[in-house]
Amino acid sequence: MTPDSPALNFIFINGKGSGGKDTQANLLLETIPNSIRLSTGDIYRGAKSQQGEYAGFFSRIEPYIEAVDKQGALIPDEVIFPIVEAVIEKNAEKGITTFIFTGFPRTIPQLDSTDKLMETLRQRHAVEASFACIAILDEHSRKRAGGRYESALRENTKPRPDDIPETVEKRLEIYRKNTSLMLHKLAREGRLVVIKGSEGIQEVWRRTKERLESPTSRPSKEIS
Repeated sequence: MTPDSPALNFIFINGKGSGGKDTQANLLLETIPNSIRLSTGDIYRGAKSQQGEYAGFFSRIEPYIEAVDKQGALIPDEVIFPIVEAVIEKNAEKGITTFIFTGFPRTIPQLDSTDKLMETLRQRHAVEASFACIAILDEHSRKRAGGRYESALRENTKPRPDDIPETVEKRLEIYRKNTSLMLHKLAREGRLVVIKGSEGIQEVWRRTKERLESPTSRPSKEIS
């Protein structure tokens, strides 16, 4: 860590689909100065399009585009994490000090890679990392997505891809097999903040602020 390197704060918000991750991340952005929201999906899409701030990463992700787009594969961790590190450092140079991720990391291997990334960054910066789960039941995820889906059909507009019933079920299954295991690992290690997400937006926001300001882990059984 160099004397003039900025201190960096990382907030990783996870949870099931329609749990409110994006909404809470946007509220955090409004209240935390010098903050930015990063998405590995946005980085991938920007690199693939060869447009915007991520265009320079095209050559790194090009060999994997067909597998990602046609087979639903993921960019290997050894490829995407150096890109994320470069994006973080570039934004830190611009004065960004808080980085908010939603839906990432999703698996135990990705968590391990995230921890390694944090350690690498600690060689140059003071780093704090918080992991949060907005917990809702499967039925809440289905109900919220279903409400938006039915509303779109009534208004004769195209539903969000994530709200299509088949996609909702597929994502819940992926969550159970991967993300849930990772979150329970974080909870056992005392590193997870659990936020009940079944109430309205403002109540969840109150709890989010309260829990992130006093990050005491809850027992893993409270993760739905």
